[in-house]
Amino acid sequence: MKKVLSILAVCMAASMSLLLCACGQNASSDSTATTAASTKATVATAASTKADSKQSAVSASSTVNNSEQSETTSNGQTDDSEQQKAIRKATENAASLYGEGDWRVASIQETVDSNGSPCYRVGLINYSNSQSPTYYFLSSSTFCYPDTSNEGNGSENQQDDSSQQHAIQGVISLANQMYGEGDWRIASVIDATTPSGEACWYIGAINYSKSQSPTYYFYSSDSFTYADEEVNGYYNN
Repeated sequence: MKKVLSILAVCMAASMSLLLCACGQNASSDSTATTAASTKATVATAASTKADSKQSAVSASSTVNNSEQSETTSNGQTDDSEQQKAIRKATENAASLYGEGDWRVASIQETVDSNGSPCYRVGLINYSNSQSPTYYFLSSSTFCYPDTSNEGNGSENQQDDSSQQHAIQGVISLANQMYGEGDWRIASVIDATTPSGEACWYIGAINYSKSQSPTYYFYSSDSFTYADEEVNGYYNN
């Protein structure tokens, strides 16, 4: 009887040992799985943080580039804006001094007045009057008054003005042909050279018949006129 009880005790001890081993293995497995999952989550979080950081850097870079582009565009339009203001003031003065009419730019040149202030010498013709002479003004964005200093003096200035007037007329004629009939007026005129090196004027024209008209640019002289678009494939607004 004692022998039987001893055998039963040994068997029970063996069973308990097996159960404890199984439980230990399960616990070890669970712990390993938990650790692996935790490590994976940490790696994923780090990757996400790195991606967010990279995206922020890209956004910051894009903002800087956009800012530089805006500044470049703004600087590129400064000269035209000053010239357009000078033309507007000259036109207002012409209407006030010589009567209302269809005042248009015949010529424009950068110069300085008697006080040394930078300005434009703007020549205007009243197209409402077929006999209108060219009236000249010294004009800037801050002042404007008639220029009579060169009246009757020399033929060189008259020749230059005549050449520029031909260039302007060529621009208006070509603008009508290429972009449609309208009330084409000169927005800016600057000394330039063509891409092939010929001296000319780079002239901007706006169609006042259209409220949303962009400024179209042309290379023009007294012997030729062609659109910037024909050279560069686009108009420079």
